Amino acid sequence: MNVTVCFYSYFKDLTGCARLTETLPEGSTLGDLFQKLVDRFPKLAAMQKSTLMAVGVDYQDRACVLKAGDEVSLFPPVQGDNLGYLRWRLAIDDGKKQARSIMAANETATDHYDRADS
Repeated sequence: MNVTVCFYSYFKDLTGCARLTETLPEGSTLGDLFQKLVDRFPKLAAMQKSTLMAVGVDYQDRACVLKAGDEVSLFPPVQGDNLGYLRWRLAIDDGKKQARSIMAANETATDHYDRADS
């Protein structure tokens, strides 16, 4: 089955892309996908415990079983300098907490990030 993977913030730099399609066996989990991504992009290994992953718009744990056509988003942890690049808010929907990400279109933050890499 094929799933689409979207990388946000400095994960785009670690992988060299913003989006890709990954082929997995039926019944694969987010954990299986992440391991395959680490094999392909070894720099992700250091982020293994802190990476936030969403399927569609809902954050999921590593045991989540993926389906063909799912869109998986990978986000770095939100702390320190990362707050300038990602803004998060929690929404309550029918008593369930649902996390949604909002990418900040902030030129100043992007300039700061680019200078930090120089």
